[in-house]
Amino acid sequence: MISVEEFHESGAAVHFNEPIAAGSTVCVLDSSFNPPTYAHVKLGKLCQQQYPGCVLIFSLAIGNVDKPTASDKELNERVSMIEAMILSEFSTLKDNVRLALTTEVQFVKKALALHTVLPTAQLVFAMGYDTLVRLGYQKYYDRPVSEVLSTFFDLCQVLVLTRASDSITKMPEVGDINSQANICGSVFDEFTNRICVKVSSADTQSVSSSRARTSKENLKKLTPKFVSEYAITNNVYNLDS
Repeated sequence: MISVEEFHESGAAVHFNEPIAAGSTVCVLDSSFNPPTYAHVKLGKLCQQQYPGCVLIFSLAIGNVDKPTASDKELNERVSMIEAMILSEFSTLKDNVRLALTTEVQFVKKALALHTVLPTAQLVFAMGYDTLVRLGYQKYYDRPVSEVLSTFFDLCQVLVLTRASDSITKMPEVGDINSQANICGSVFDEFTNRICVKVSSADTQSVSSSRARTSKENLKKLTPKFVSEYAITNNVYNLDS
């Protein structure tokens, strides 16, 4: 894998650690991975179950619309932690797992960048419920959100892993998401055939990257073994205990 510094110098919008065959089904899990947790693992494995034989991409977002940009040192540490997660949890299918870097911060631009380099791929973005909700926020776009979503869903499908508290009994109809979360409004109504919703089991509902960063104990509990070992050995989060 190239370093983050080399990626910046390349001027590319997206970079993969290994080539991807034309015509592949490509499942993209895009995150800041700060750090990678068992929730990321669960979503990655759900992709492999839903789309057997897919190429699973863990895509590290270099920028973020809601958070300050991380330093190159921090981003290189996250690359190493993603590699540790893949080694720890996806070793048996590692030939179909990729690590990617992207400069794009909006999902529609991520999809366009991927479509440019993988024009024949079937693209699937895997995300949590909260990310789906943010995808429909007008504040992130300078043109109508309906137009943005139309472009996005023309290029890809979405696989959503939602908490039981976010869901109601008639999943996976996305109309039900709208009825119980008014923040979505009806912006996803015309794209229901492009969205698949799965309800998470209880074991990862309390898992979050922010919680994992609070202590060594939580790092060990909420992240794969090789990830916590890397983070603690390299003092990534400056944790005393």
